Amino acid sequence: MDIHTIVRQIMDAVPQRGGNISQDAVEVSKILNRYESAVIKETADAIHAIRNGIDKSGLTCATNSTIRLVRNVSERISSNLSPLPPAVKGVSYNPWGAGVRESLLLLDFFSILRRFAGQLFTQSAILDAGPYWMVNQRSDDMIIRGKHSNQAAQELLEKVLKSASTHNPAYEVALLRNAYLRAIAHVFPSVHSPTVFSITDVWKDDRFFPYLVKSFDYLCDARDGAWHVIDPIPYHRYHTYSSWFTALVAAEQVFLADIGFGSFFAPVQEMSWNTRADQLGAVMNTPPYIRLYYKRPSKIWYDDYSRLPSFDDTALSLETKLENPALKKWILELIEAFEEVQANPSDKVAVTSILHFTERIQSLVDEMRQSEIPDCPIMLKW
Repeated sequence: MDIHTIVRQIMDAVPQRGGNISQDAVEVSKILNRYESAVIKETADAIHAIRNGIDKSGLTCATNSTIRLVRNVSERISSNLSPLPPAVKGVSYNPWGAGVRESLLLLDFFSILRRFAGQLFTQSAILDAGPYWMVNQRSDDMIIRGKHSNQAAQELLEKVLKSASTHNPAYEVALLRNAYLRAIAHVFPSVHSPTVFSITDVWKDDRFFPYLVKSFDYLCDARDGAWHVIDPIPYHRYHTYSSWFTALVAAEQVFLADIGFGSFFAPVQEMSWNTRADQLGAVMNTPPYIRLYYKRPSKIWYDDYSRLPSFDDTALSLETKLENPALKKWILELIEAFEEVQANPSDKVAVTSILHFTERIQSLVDEMRQSEIPDCPIMLKW
């Protein structure tokens, strides 16, 4: 197969959002032409495996940069490493609040990690970003007056850690979601189980502080006696996000990429954060990371959370919710990443298969939520 056909197939397999597609295809050709045919083939196979793994989870995929994806994958394959570097996926707060059990939508990115584990990367992690919600709740209180960027960064850190304390009413909701994240990770084979750590672990890590200082230096300015984020990313999902979210997320992502998490997974709605992280990464000369985006199937997404299957559903409630055949098919695809599921099952068999899995998870959650969110110092090869 000629190089132009391979490049076209790669560009089609994981579409790029933004940029000049034709110019980037030329750059991808140049990258691949540096290698022998075996590396080119393995690179193409790996990128098709990315597409297939995301497809099997019922999602569609894209990337922020095909050039970056191909360069990183081909370099790693030529060095006898796994095609993708260690991966991290951030998971937000449960917006429906206290008293609401988690829906099975939480499985979609876990199913991707499960399908990729051992094949495309050797290590993955889940970043519990729930405490950001508590920061957004206090956006009016986040007035930062430190004279210099290092003082301002320290002041912001103290405020966000205080906002994410156990005294915040939202903490109980965050604790429940964290328990679900740890429970789902627990049912992975131990060698492939993703580590679950919290954004508070990032904020408490001494290595993170210089990245936040640089975020103040390059993404913020001081005027009228206080610091402000320059052109914060406007974002509204369930509520308006604090402008400090832009500075914090950019520092977080560049920090995680610099310590070795070179693959990030995110929904397409979060693409805008990538521009700020790239700006900060460029001035700090940190390695550019791969970002893989996914989109949930629109036909089965409900604004009414109660209509989605949840981990604590009974057989009767599941039967009602799975009357939507597209939703039933998707949920079974997610669970199939963890255990065998019968092909084209009857409604009764489908419900039994789902309950077999969800009851395991719910039992672990009930045990794990009895304690506070555990600290988990961040490192590769936990």
